[in-house]
Amino acid sequence: MRELLLALLATGPAHGYELKVAAEATFGAAAAPINIGQIYTTLQRMQRDGLVSVLPVAQDGKPDKKVHALTEAGQTALTEWLAAPLGASRLRGRDDVYTRILVAAQPAVAGLLPGGVGVLIARQRRDTLLQVRDLTQRLSAASPGSSAALLLEGALLQLEGELRWLDLCDVHLT
Repeated sequence: MRELLLALLATGPAHGYELKVAAEATFGAAAAPINIGQIYTTLQRMQRDGLVSVLPVAQDGKPDKKVHALTEAGQTALTEWLAAPLGASRLRGRDDVYTRILVAAQPAVAGLLPGGVGVLIARQRRDTLLQVRDLTQRLSAASPGSSAALLLEGALLQLEGELRWLDLCDVHLT
């Protein structure tokens, strides 16, 4: 979230809700709505760390609006993040799937799971196929070539890889 907000603030000062709208517009249908509380918490940390400054803007009959602006340190942090090597691609949040299946295939653990590892593989395949269906529907609503479409395509490719891996596990572990 930090790097996303730094990038959005590089286009100019903004308040929290403007950043929420801009972030959601960047990812479109590819992401769930962003929690505004997460944005404000991240902005507070960024201000504490000297990456953004707060500019109060007076409003008629309302408390001052807090507009955030990128500081020189924020610009440096964004530039360093953009220039840093990407590293290996990983399926974020999916590591648990691999760990569970491989652990469930161990003889000492297999007896703890009714139906064995095959049931776990089948359940995961079903869940993954449901995700593929959901993402495919969301992709059909996204503009071709948009950020949202590219993110959805990437997620679908990862799920395709997971399905292939599940097929391998089914062959070798059951």
